[in-house]
Amino acid sequence: MTHPLFGAAYYPEHCSAERWSTDARLMQQAGINTVRLAEFAWSRLEPKAGDFDFAWLDEAIQILVAHGIQVILGTPTAAPPAWLIQTHPEILPVNEDGQRAGFGMRRHYCPTQPAFHAATRRIVQAMARHYQQHPAVFAWQIDNELGNITNGIRCHCSSCRTAFQYWLRQRYGSLERLNSLWGTVFWSQEYSAWEQIPTPMRNVRPASPGSAHNPSFYLDFARFTSESWIQYQQLQVQILRDLCPQHLITHNLMGLFPYVDYVKLAQDLDVVSWDNYPRLPAPWSAFKGNWSPSHVAMAHDLMRGLKGRTYWVMEQQAGPSGWGRISPTPLPGEIRLWTLQSVAHGAEAIVYFSWLTSHVGTEQYWHGILPHDGTPGRRYEEIRQTGEELQHLGALVTADFPAEVAILRSYDALWAFEAQPTTEELSYDDQIGRYYRAFWRSNVAVDLITEDPSWESYKLLVAPCLFVLREEVSTRLHAWVEAGGTLVLSFRSGVKDKYNRVVDQPLPGALRDLTGAHVIDYTALLPTGTGVPCGGPESLELVLDGTIYHIGADVWMDDLEVNDAEVLGTYRGGPFDGSPAVTLKRFGAGRVIYVGTSLDDVGQALLMGKVLDETGITSGVPSPDSVEIVRRVHEGTDYWFVLNYSPVAQEIRLPARGIELLTGRAVTETVIVNGFDALVVRSQP
Repeated sequence: MTHPLFGAAYYPEHCSAERWSTDARLMQQAGINTVRLAEFAWSRLEPKAGDFDFAWLDEAIQILVAHGIQVILGTPTAAPPAWLIQTHPEILPVNEDGQRAGFGMRRHYCPTQPAFHAATRRIVQAMARHYQQHPAVFAWQIDNELGNITNGIRCHCSSCRTAFQYWLRQRYGSLERLNSLWGTVFWSQEYSAWEQIPTPMRNVRPASPGSAHNPSFYLDFARFTSESWIQYQQLQVQILRDLCPQHLITHNLMGLFPYVDYVKLAQDLDVVSWDNYPRLPAPWSAFKGNWSPSHVAMAHDLMRGLKGRTYWVMEQQAGPSGWGRISPTPLPGEIRLWTLQSVAHGAEAIVYFSWLTSHVGTEQYWHGILPHDGTPGRRYEEIRQTGEELQHLGALVTADFPAEVAILRSYDALWAFEAQPTTEELSYDDQIGRYYRAFWRSNVAVDLITEDPSWESYKLLVAPCLFVLREEVSTRLHAWVEAGGTLVLSFRSGVKDKYNRVVDQPLPGALRDLTGAHVIDYTALLPTGTGVPCGGPESLELVLDGTIYHIGADVWMDDLEVNDAEVLGTYRGGPFDGSPAVTLKRFGAGRVIYVGTSLDDVGQALLMGKVLDETGITSGVPSPDSVEIVRRVHEGTDYWFVLNYSPVAQEIRLPARGIELLTGRAVTETVIVNGFDALVVRSQP
C-alpha cells in the first residue's frame, strides 16, 4: 500500500436510492476511495429466514464503483433482525441479574447460542457466495465490536452456563482438581457434579463493588467469555477463508475494551482495525473524563502491538458523537489532527464514522462527515484537505515504529482486578496510563504488549500491577533481566497465581528476589476528604543522582523491607513514614525498579527519565506537553510527526532540517507548528 485507504462508513439503506449518486459524487470529490457497508443491514439482506435480497446493495456498490470507490463489506451479525428473535428468543443474552435482553438495540445476542450460530452461517455464507468474485469488494469486517453486548457485560444464559461447565471440564479434567485449585472449601462451595457450577450472576441487591464470587471462579468465567467471542469470530472467519480466500479479513476492535483478549482475537485476522473516538461522552470513555491525546496514543499503540504491524482505523471520529447526550463538536483542525495522530502511530487505513448523519434511530446525534441536511460544510472540507495531504505520505504509512520500551498489559490482571478492585481508587488501565503518559510526554516510542510475546527487542519493560503472575512468565522475567533487561514493577505485583489464588509468600511473590525487597505491610489510600485515616495523597522523597525531590503519592502504599536493594524513594508522613517506597536492585546484567505506590505525574516523569538515561534509551525530541512528536523510520530515513493539540502555536526544535511532506516546503531544525495543526518532516542530512 503506497498511501492510506481513505474512507467512510456508509449506510445506503438509511436514505433513498436517489441520494446514492449524490453521496458517491461528494465522496469522490473528498478523495474517499473506500467505504464500509452493510454491517447493520441484516433485516434488508435477509428479510426472512433463507430469503436473501442483495439487489439494493448491488445497486449501491455499482454507483460507488463508478466513482472509483472500493468496498469493505461488514457481516451484519451485530444486529439480529426481529424475525430471528421472534423465532429464537433464546438468542437474547441474559445479564448478571438474570434479566434477558429485549429486542430494540444492537448486539442483542449470546455468542454461544446454537440457533444464532446457524443463522450466522446462513447469512455469512450467502453474502460470501454472492460477493466472492465482485471486483469492488476487497475486504470483510466481521460483525461489529465483538463483546459489547446489550444488557450487561457478559451473558449468563443457560447455553453459556452449559458451555462454561464443558470448558471447565476440558480445562481441569476432574472436579477434585477444580475444587482444589479454586479453593472451594471456603464457604462450603465444593462441587460434586459439573452441572452444579453456575455463572457469576449477582448474588445480592443492591450490588456491592466488585464481585462477591470466588475470585478463581470469576477469572475463569472471564476467560471463558473471551474465548466464546473468539470462537464466534472463528466461525465467520472460516466461512470467509473458504469462500473468499483472496479477500482481507478484519474486525473493528475498541482500543482498551476490557472484556475480550484482543491478542487472541487478532490472531485469526489479516489486519487489526479499531474504532477511534478521541472525544467521547460518558460513559464510553475508558478513563475519567474525556480522553487526553496520550490516552488515544496509548490505544493506538495497543492496537499496533496486537500483530506487531500497521493497522486500520475503521471508525475515525468525524463530528460530535453521542446517543442521548452529545460530545463537544471537534474544533477546526482537530479531525485532521486526530487523523494524522492515527497515521503517526501506524494506521494505514482511515475510515470515518460516518458519511451522512442519520435522520432516524438511536444514533441521530452521532454526527458524520455530512450533517443531517447532507450539505458539505466545515467538517467535509477539513476531511477533503486531509485526504489530499495523506497522498503525499506515500510508503511512510507502513514505516517502522522503532520502540525500545514496552509496557505489559495483562488480560488476566485486568479481569482479576475486575473481580477484586482492591480499592475504589485503583484502575489497572489508569496505572498503565500513568507510566505511558510519562513516556508520551518525553516523546519516547512505546509498544503495549501482553505477557506472551518475546521481549528480546526491548531494553526496558514496564509491568505495572502485575497482579496475576503465571510461573512461566516469572521464569522469563528472571532470564530477561539477568541477560541485561531493565524491568519496572509496581505495587500489587506477584500477588496471585494463574488460578487467582493469593500466593503464600511475601509479596511480590515469585518476583521478590528480583526486587531485593519485600512487602511487610500495605494500605489503600482513599480519596482526600473522606474523613478516614490514610486519605491520599501522601508524599515521599525521591532521591535521584543525589537530588531530593518531593513527590505526591496516591491510590496505594507498600511498606517495604529492603534486603539487597538501593532505596530511591522514602515515604514522608502517613502510616509508613520513613519506610522505603521505591527501590532499585541489580540482578545479573540487568536491573529492577520497584515502585511501591502510585506516583504523581512529576514523580513518574523524574523516575522514568532516570530509568531511560541509565538504560541507554534515546529520549524523544523535547516538546511542550501539548505537542506530541512521533518518529517513524523508512529505509533508513527518519520522519517526524509533530502534532500540536493546543490552540496556541508552538516552537519545536527537531534533530535535523528536512522537508515538510504535507506542504513540500523545506524547514530548518526549528519549526513552528500552529494551534491544532500538524507537520510531517522527512529528515535530511
